Amino acid sequence: MKACISLGLLALSLAAAATATASNNLNPRGIPACTSAGNDDVCRLPVRNGHFSTGTLEGWESVSVPGVGRDIDGNAYAVTPPGSAIRQTVAVNTLNLTADSTFILHFRVLAESGDGSIDARLALRDDTGKHRVELGRTTVHARRGQWSVGELVVAGQPFANPAHVEVTLANDSLGGTRVQVDDVYLLENVNAGAF
Repeated sequence: MKACISLGLLALSLAAAATATASNNLNPRGIPACTSAGNDDVCRLPVRNGHFSTGTLEGWESVSVPGVGRDIDGNAYAVTPPGSAIRQTVAVNTLNLTADSTFILHFRVLAESGDGSIDARLALRDDTGKHRVELGRTTVHARRGQWSVGELVVAGQPFANPAHVEVTLANDSLGGTRVQVDDVYLLENVNAGAF
C-alpha cells in the first residue's frame, strides 16, 4: 500500500509545480509520521490540531475571525467566514533537503450557505519568519453541504535549515458563505524525481 501511495503522490507531484485536486481517494492517516532521522518515502509532517479535535484553533494563527464548529455527532472543524484564514507553521524536522522534497497539503472543505472556495498556500520560511519563499497556491472549490477533499502539491526549493512549511487556508468565497475546514495533513514526499 505504501508503494501505491508513493506512486500516486509521485504522479501528482510530477504533473505540475503547484496543482490542486478534489477527490476522496487518499487517506493520509495511514502514512507514517516524518522522523528526525530522515525519510526515504512519503511521511506526515506534524500539523498541530489538524482535526480541530481540541474544539479550539489551538496551534493555528487566526486571520480575521475564524472559529470552530461542531457537527451533530460532536466532531469539530474550523469555520472560516469570508475574508478569514487559518495559518500554521510546521517544522520540517527531517534530514531531507527541502529541494529534494515535494510537499502535499491535504484537507477537507464544506460550504455552508452556498458554494464557496478556499485559497490554499504553502511557503517555506525560517523559524523567525524573516526569510520566506512561496512554494505555490491554488483555489479549492467548496460545495454547499457536501465535504470534498482538496490537495495542493508543490515542489520544494533549496532552503537553509531549520526550515518550516507555512500552511495558509483562506476563505476567498465571492458569495459570502462560510467554509468549514477539517482533516488538515501536510505530507513530504522525498526524492520524488529519483523514481
